[in-house]
Amino acid sequence: SDYRIGSKADEINYHAANCKGFPRSWKDSNPGGAFGTDTGYDFATSAPGCEQAFSNPLSNAYSAQWPMAQYAPGQNVCMAWPAKNHVAATCNNPNIPDNGLSIWITPVNPSANPNPSTLRLVKAFPKTPRAAANGQDPSLGFQYCPTF
Repeated sequence: SDYRIGSKADEINYHAANCKGFPRSWKDSNPGGAFGTDTGYDFATSAPGCEQAFSNPLSNAYSAQWPMAQYAPGQNVCMAWPAKNHVAATCNNPNIPDNGLSIWITPVNPSANPNPSTLRLVKAFPKTPRAAANGQDPSLGFQYCPTF
């Protein structure tokens, strides 16, 4: 995604109008649905890969309403994703593990789904230590949701 933060409130709560770019085939996965609606658009694996089919041309995976995120070298980017039921909190389950998050990119202008060996790791966010182990708020990492 490409979520633009304009105020402190935008850091705490998601505002749909601030999202200027979307994942591949989002237009087919959640057209107009509420942020956080479970649509099955997720891909958890120990190796990088793609869940969504490649569109050729790539522009077919996007629309005017759900455009592709575009980034420039050196740009700071905020990616937003819903916690859904994945936050360890007393209101649902304080023992939900935080498995971290890895962000991978393809080579420029791909013409097919990339071979995992061609992907480049941009950032690996480690698992957040559990609160019981170190006295920290467990929502400070991947599960950061201050108003969950």
